[in-house]
This record gives sequence, C-alpha cells and structure tokens, in this order.
Amino acid sequence: MRDWNILASEFALGTLSAEDRKEAEQLLESQPEFRQAVSEWEAQLGSLTEAVEPVSPPASTWGGIQRRLGKQNTGLPRGIEAVYANEGEWRPVNEKVYLKSLFVDPEQGSESYLLKFMPGGAIEEHSHGEWNDECIIIDGEIAVGGVPMMTGDFHVATKGATHPRLFSETGGTLFVRSRQLTGL
Repeated sequence: MRDWNILASEFALGTLSAEDRKEAEQLLESQPEFRQAVSEWEAQLGSLTEAVEPVSPPASTWGGIQRRLGKQNTGLPRGIEAVYANEGEWRPVNEKVYLKSLFVDPEQGSESYLLKFMPGGAIEEHSHGEWNDECIIIDGEIAVGGVPMMTGDFHVATKGATHPRLFSETGGTLFVRSRQLTGL
C-alpha cells in the first residue's frame, strides 16, 4: 500500500502524474484520513507562499508556452506553428535594431527571426562561421554593404563570408534564417 502522507503532500504540491492525481482524487472522496492529510499539507505549504514576493513573468511568456503546446494554433494542422504579428518579444540588438525570434530548430541549430531597423539603425560588418544568413527584406529599405535593397529583395551571406554592414536610413524589417541566436 502506498504511503498516504507522501501522496497527500505531492497532491498538495501539484506534482502528481495524471494517473496518481486520479487515485488521490478518489481517495479524497472515500478516505477521511487522506482528506485530513491533504488539508494539513495544504495549510503547511500555503504559509510558504506568504514569505515570497510574487513575480510576474514577461508578457511574452504565456504566448510562448501556448505556442509550444499548440494552444493558439487550434485552426492549424498538427506540426504547423504560427507566430502572429502581435505576438513575441522584440529584444534590442542595439539602440536602433530589434530582434524578434520566430522559430528555433534545436536539432539543426537554426533560427528564424525578424530584425527591425529603426531609422538610422545598423548592424556592423561581421564574419560568418559555419552557417548561412538567408535574408529577405519584408518592409522598408536596408542597404547591404552600401547597396540599397527594397521590400522583397533577398540576399544570403554564405558560410565563412563576411556579411557587410546593414544600414537603414528610413527603417525596415528583415527576415533572417540563420544559426540559433536566442531560443524561445
């Protein structure tokens, strides 16, 4: 027979598997001693929450969890993920360029993300290791090594290449598929 005190403590903590939780719920209905043990654990553990200041997670956290679980993609087939325009977190790369991660493939070590250039935003020249940067301008104008590129234009910086300076005088958005930079 299972130790009811351990089961009661794990029930109060919320750490039981679905099968064990079902067993505990049945015991709650049929065994007054078990019900008493759960009540005692809930009272004991509940006092611990008073000693800790509440911390709110970043607004993007819940959206990321739902996306990983497929909760927001109820209309899409299994295996299809979506990030909607109003989702995700724009993280600063520098004071005039922001990055929004769209998809990370840990098996490939790759990531798809957006780079939002504010007017005057730049990313300085950088060397590539063993990865390609595939880039398409989806909004505005961004100069690649001084060569202006417009919405719909594509360029790739291949493995080992030096990616020239990216600069946007008026602002723009670049879609990039490259090595993993952030993670969701």
